[in-house]
Amino acid sequence: PVSAELQALADTWLWDGINWFQLSPINAPPARYEASMAFDPISESLLLFGGRNVDGSVVFSDTWIWNGQDWFELTPQHHPSPRSGASMALDPI
Repeated sequence: PVSAELQALADTWLWDGINWFQLSPINAPPARYEASMAFDPISESLLLFGGRNVDGSVVFSDTWIWNGQDWFELTPQHHPSPRSGASMALDPI
């Protein structure tokens, strides 16, 4: 269960190097916490995987990509099992 201090959110924010700005993309992943994210400089996109739903009862195995304008859910044939609190990093090789 989610503690009183923890909130699962579905908002998207952009940091421009000075300030934060809340965005309103057409598509967005469902609210979650403990998701994993990594930036891919080749595709210039942010990859999001997994996490838990608002009340913590569901662990996601979904994959989303942020292209700087909108979120898109990917449906890769192979993916990790559902998980939350995992780490993600880019392997440039």
